[in-house]
Amino acid sequence: MNAPSTIDRLRWMDIMRCIAIFLVVLNHAVLQVNTRLPEPLPALTSLNDGVGPFRMATLMFLSGMLLPKSFKKSTIEFVLGKVGGIAWPYLLWSTLLLSLLVTTSGLSGNDSVTAATFLQIFYAPPTYLWYLAYLLVFYVISLLLRSTPRLRSTLIPVALIASQLATSGSNTQRLLYLLAFFLLGDLVARYHAVFENAVRSLWLLPLAAALALVTAVEAGAGSSVRYEPRWVIGVMAGALVLIRISRAIERTKFGVWMASYGRRSIVFYVTHWSAMLIAYHISMRVGIEEMWALFGVLLAAGMGAGFSCIWLERRWSPLEYLFSIPVNRWRQQRSMNARPKKLAVE
Repeated sequence: MNAPSTIDRLRWMDIMRCIAIFLVVLNHAVLQVNTRLPEPLPALTSLNDGVGPFRMATLMFLSGMLLPKSFKKSTIEFVLGKVGGIAWPYLLWSTLLLSLLVTTSGLSGNDSVTAATFLQIFYAPPTYLWYLAYLLVFYVISLLLRSTPRLRSTLIPVALIASQLATSGSNTQRLLYLLAFFLLGDLVARYHAVFENAVRSLWLLPLAAALALVTAVEAGAGSSVRYEPRWVIGVMAGALVLIRISRAIERTKFGVWMASYGRRSIVFYVTHWSAMLIAYHISMRVGIEEMWALFGVLLAAGMGAGFSCIWLERRWSPLEYLFSIPVNRWRQQRSMNARPKKLAVE
């Protein structure tokens, strides 16, 4: 048996994040058009449904792969890192998003956001930012099981079985299903030598591609696939294919460009929906109601918000605090400043 090991963040992982986050933005652009116009986007809706099972599962899998590396830090550094990098943007952007919905309620006629909705941020995520809340929960569970990696691995089938028993389409099913993918990423990272052999296998790739295609076709045809445990093999097969594609382009200029933005995928994730909501109301006011034109505007707004924020952040560093609080950096800086300086020898 190969010895357990860990995996560092690699460029192909950031390329996969870039692809996954684009699919998230694409999904919300399609949903915005389909829920607000009488006719759904033809073909694109089926394509969007087809890639649906792979989006969030891939992001959770990648996050789990970085868990062993995170465990190299002290407990306090681990906790502060997750608070600053996950809890903070979740709380901030959930509040901003709900506030935006309240502000635009007069335009949309939707006044369902109340004080109780804001309180749900702390126990039942009321917006699409649930992914960050789930991720925080998964890190807490993993921290409690930090010294028992085998138990974390055992939880993978337990979570899948429990998700199968949960009500189909419920938040509980989604939570348990994605927990399994997060812990699967952790397992793969600890035994990445075995994982590498699987990724490089010449016979496994066409089999994985076939399984992923069947899964995507079934989802695109309207079958209940997303977050359904019986389709987990097909979803993992899709992740394997995506890994091979990402590795194939990681040394190209396009791959390097994708990785640079995939590394900041959280910026796209937290900003895109608000940008699309504003773009929708503006589009309605100026008379853009044709479905494809509206879709193009919303997709451009969602992606453009992320690109713009990253561009501005690189030129004005305080904007970083909209997306994370570098708590550990503060601690390291304070520690360096607190060290006694050596006297110069004459």
